[in-house]
Amino acid sequence: MAHAAAVLAEHRRFPAPGEQTLAVALDGTGWGGDGSAWGGEWLLLGGDLSWRRLAHLEPLPLVGGEAAVREPWRVAVAALLRAGAGELLEDLPMAAQVPVETLRTVARLAARRGWPLASGAGRVFEAAGALLGLAAVNGYEGEAAARLEALAASAWPAEPWPELASGPRTPDPGPLPSSALLATATRRLLAGEPPARVAAGFHATFCRLVARWTSSVAPEGTTAVAVGGGCLVNRLLREALVTELAAQGLDTLLPFQVPPGDGGIAYGQAVLGVVGESLGGS
Repeated sequence: MAHAAAVLAEHRRFPAPGEQTLAVALDGTGWGGDGSAWGGEWLLLGGDLSWRRLAHLEPLPLVGGEAAVREPWRVAVAALLRAGAGELLEDLPMAAQVPVETLRTVARLAARRGWPLASGAGRVFEAAGALLGLAAVNGYEGEAAARLEALAASAWPAEPWPELASGPRTPDPGPLPSSALLATATRRLLAGEPPARVAAGFHATFCRLVARWTSSVAPEGTTAVAVGGGCLVNRLLREALVTELAAQGLDTLLPFQVPPGDGGIAYGQAVLGVVGESLGGS
């Protein structure tokens, strides 16, 4: 909620009491209201500090817990298992970076229940970078996602993948299918599509899906959506989201002066605190 509050306050669009505003948070890993890790959420914020989660990315298992944040190949393995594409693991470039027996072990573990779940968009982009062989292990925060963006830029612009990009048609769309997105990237790569085109198509398809999900859950009369979170450091993501949301008739409010990631959380928390005080004194 702090990510959304930071963007809304920067644009002087925080809702007044009695009003509501739609926001999308695309981040790595943060504590969610249900006890799982969030980071890909559609939120409806009220001017009275009420909020409601309207939709989210598909939660993926973090096999090994915190190790899966440092080693995004683990998330890629779990996602492909969920999408019924586990047989493709050993043909991927990351199989040259992670011992095959280790891949098999984590695949077996991913089939078990009990792992922490994460809906963070950052985890999905890092998993895509890992399966393309760009960084099986993050040498710095978000390395696999940063390398994915750099590769995609060399083949940009790109068209969304038609096998996924139709999106939902109901007000209750369910989770955005992250595992299917990663499995589609895998199949295209193994079918001979150049890695740069796969990376670019991944970005374009993700943004199309986010826009379609946003349109599905947006309350009647919504004209703008605030989009924040650490993933917004990705320039391709910002560019494509604005284009795709505009195609759905929505203006996009993005962070500019306030950092989109953790640097903006404190500002967003301060905004919520000030709003809370004003409500308490009214």
